[in-house]
This record gives sequence, structure tokens and C-alpha cells, in this order.
Amino acid sequence: MAFRMTLENGKTVATCCPRCALHYLETNHLTARNMEATDFATGGWVDASRAVYVSDSDVHPCATLETRLDPQGCCMTKAFDRCLPSLVAFAAKDQAAAFQKDHGGQLIAFQDIHPK
Repeated sequence: MAFRMTLENGKTVATCCPRCALHYLETNHLTARNMEATDFATGGWVDASRAVYVSDSDVHPCATLETRLDPQGCCMTKAFDRCLPSLVAFAAKDQAAAFQKDHGGQLIAFQDIHPK
């Protein structure tokens, strides 16, 4: 799963997922003129604005949760949450709906998560 975008200044930025890309744009106060997501079903690129997304499913392809023991033997958890809740892209609505049926979450259009 990946996401790539061309910013207004012409720079291309790649991120691990759509949620991370949106976080990047918001945090840095940037605008993208072109965005593409990988279709979870096929691995091919799809125009991000035409994709159908499943938000907050039980599939977290790029959110890492790491647990280690501290010197006293207690657990420490390191979580990368910029990719949460998960946001999985699909080129076809029927594939997104089938994924949602198996993994939960909400079907959502890109315009509803990125209205700019």
C-alpha cells in the first residue's frame, strides 16, 4: 500500500498510505495538485479522488506497534499512529464493500476525507 502526490510546487512526495499523506499535507499546510493511491485489491495506481476508501477497518497495513521490555522488565509500547485510523483505497466500490464486510470500517469517498 502506498500513496503519492505532486505538490503545488512540483515536488513529488510518497507516503506509506492515504492517511499518512493527508496528515503530511495538513501538518505542513500544503496543497497537492495530483494524488494517487494504490488499489488494495490489485496493487495498481488509482486517482485518489476517484477511489473508494474504507476507513477504520481492522486492517492496519502500515501502523506499527512495537513492544519491548524496559530495564525493570516492564513493557514499553511504541506506536506510530499517524496512519490511524486505517484508510484503505479501492478502485472499485464493490471490492471496497466486500473488504468492509470482512474487516469492518466505513465506506467513504475521498471528498469526504479531503474536501480541499
